[in-house]
Amino acid sequence: LTLVCAYPNDSATAAAIRHAHPSLLNGAATANPDHLPADQFLANHPLPPPSELGQPDAIHVLDHPRQLTALREGIGSHAARAGLTTSRCEDLVLAVSEVADNALEHGVPPAAVCLWITSTSVICQISDNGHFTTQPLAGLLPPHRNRGRARGLWMAHQLCDELYRWPHPTTIRLHMDRPQATTP
Repeated sequence: LTLVCAYPNDSATAAAIRHAHPSLLNGAATANPDHLPADQFLANHPLPPPSELGQPDAIHVLDHPRQLTALREGIGSHAARAGLTTSRCEDLVLAVSEVADNALEHGVPPAAVCLWITSTSVICQISDNGHFTTQPLAGLLPPHRNRGRARGLWMAHQLCDELYRWPHPTTIRLHMDRPQATTP
């Protein structure tokens, strides 16, 4: 398979494209000397800051793990009202709970959990006052089998339709697609 990437002709985009591709096509495929491994690419090209979504439909502020039960109930209730199936509600609740627990255990509490319901998604954002400094591929690769922990972010990636992470302040945004309305 040969995939050719078309992109705008500006220097910032061109640099990022050169870093992302292991080979270049100029009549024949050649090794790209500017290519960066995935972890280095992500470290050098972070996502832009999260977009503003307006006033959240719900806000939970957590500073102790015992508050996670009420958070799970609230997220489940909002997700069900948004039309997510029972299994999708459970997936979202588990993903939010794992990320919120990480914010309390590894971040700098308090953690703010904001929820938005849009026409296409249920979006939940968990932020704390920390600085996410672990490797850039955290949560993208399966955890080691020998580790009983360190599965929360990876699980959230598997359960949600989209997951975005910003380092400072630590912010994780989870998206679950809403079912599309059917026409009769």
